[in-house]
Amino acid sequence: MSVYTKSDEERKISSAGDDFRGPFGRDRDRILYSSAFRRLAGKTQVLAASELGDYHNRMTHSLKVAQLGRRLAEYLRFQSGPGSEAPNPEIVEAACLAHDLGHPPFGHAGEEALRDVADELILEEESQRLAKGVPEAAIKAEFGGFEGNAQTLRILVCLAARHPIRSRGLDLTRAVLDATMKYPWLRQESDKGARKWNVYPEDLQYAEWIRGENGLGPGSNQCVEATLMDWCDDVTYACHDLQDFYRAGIVPLHQIFDFAASSAATAGNDVPSPFAEDVAQNLSDDFAARDKDFAVDVVLGAMSKLATLLTVDSPYDGSRETRAAMHQSTSALITHFMDAVKVKSGTAARFQGEIHISEPVRVEVEVLKQLIWTYVIGQPALRSQQLGQQKIVRDLLHIFYENKGDAHSLLPRDRQEDLDRGAPYLRCCIDHVASMTESAAIALHQRLTGTHIGLHSDGSWRV
Repeated sequence: MSVYTKSDEERKISSAGDDFRGPFGRDRDRILYSSAFRRLAGKTQVLAASELGDYHNRMTHSLKVAQLGRRLAEYLRFQSGPGSEAPNPEIVEAACLAHDLGHPPFGHAGEEALRDVADELILEEESQRLAKGVPEAAIKAEFGGFEGNAQTLRILVCLAARHPIRSRGLDLTRAVLDATMKYPWLRQESDKGARKWNVYPEDLQYAEWIRGENGLGPGSNQCVEATLMDWCDDVTYACHDLQDFYRAGIVPLHQIFDFAASSAATAGNDVPSPFAEDVAQNLSDDFAARDKDFAVDVVLGAMSKLATLLTVDSPYDGSRETRAAMHQSTSALITHFMDAVKVKSGTAARFQGEIHISEPVRVEVEVLKQLIWTYVIGQPALRSQQLGQQKIVRDLLHIFYENKGDAHSLLPRDRQEDLDRGAPYLRCCIDHVASMTESAAIALHQRLTGTHIGLHSDGSWRV
């Protein structure tokens, strides 16, 4: 019997015909060809998409996540023995391609700005209820605010266009949609629960259909394919973004992972340089500031293991030697992180079986990710850029919202159609701003604020 049931392949409109690809292969291709995926080329991964030349943007990041996801799924199927069909590589690859579709312009800075302004504006709308004592957190949760993962689901089930009359979204299978949901719940009222979520109240009916009997809410488990997508996202971010900043001379990998080989008497306890010890202490402090409890000795243990895989021993100078060393190191890291994933029990597909990822390896990935925060995201130079980016996002949402009376001439045609269907005006404004590439957001901001009038045909009027 197939691990993937008829309900997993179910979609609102049946269009199988004699297509050899199968339902999950069609989903993968629909995501790849969507306009939302195309716009990822103009969106930030860590630095602005226009920075640093041939470095990663959201599209190249997503393509690499998808490559890892497919290969990992194929590897796990091979491990499970001949004839195994789980986990399905098409489902995992499709989810990986889709996982960042909802991210707004300017990366996490843009996401933070949209969330803050959305909360501010919904509280303004609900001022009378606030005056009657309804908690702010409850009102924010009822509206859903803005969150990149929830926006991804909204694009897939509602905003993307495939069948203009018969249905909304890309008309994907239940299994693929479920695999995109890292956080299968609505926004919660508590501070902890409000950090990440995958469902807006407007899209609850779709989420309930997707999750079915598997539940929707805090404590709900990801399906197996979502767990694999989540891991490949972390690994790609940890490896390829770190590679970018080593090449840019921002992260001194050759100093951070400087460990002297242990003597026979202390085998297994490689000795860090004073610089590496200082880095470990700083990382431990930074983890604590972000509510992650990794003691210095735990961080040093992870760094010691990573030092055996990272073979760079000098600053990046563009030579064939340092380029090759970086590529070999990245390859070794990815192989190490992929080998850490095992099928713990059962067939490991959807909600059957279980995936196990080595805890020490999880810590190693967290260390690499934290290096990016410590050396790049937390630095004043980037923060000053982010403040300007956030101003653009905040201004755009305020301008669209405050011109509600002119909505049918200011918002693009597809958002006007959503308004006509009864969608909340604030949600339509958020959908529009979140969809923009960074160049379009900058050009439109200049036009709307009068700092640069622009040409009718410069492309900034339509995103």
